[in-house]
Amino acid sequence: LELKEKAVWLHYIYKYKGNSVHFELWNSLMTDLYYDQTNLLIFNYHSFQKAIRFTNDKTKEVLSIN
Repeated sequence: LELKEKAVWLHYIYKYKGNSVHFELWNSLMTDLYYDQTNLLIFNYHSFQKAIRFTNDKTKEVLSIN
C-alpha cells in the first residue's frame, strides 16, 4: 500500500505457474461510492504488459494473448 498525493496504490502479485492465453479481469473498487472513480491496473504476464482503465461503466476486461 502506497499513498501518493490524492492516490492510493495497491500492489497485488499473483503467481501462476501454468500458461494461459485468455484472461478475464474485473475491478470495481470504490466505484459504488464514487461515480467518477477510476482504477488503473497494470497487467503483466511474461513479456506482455497492458495498462487497463476501469471506471463505473467499465468494470471488466477480457485479454487474449497470442
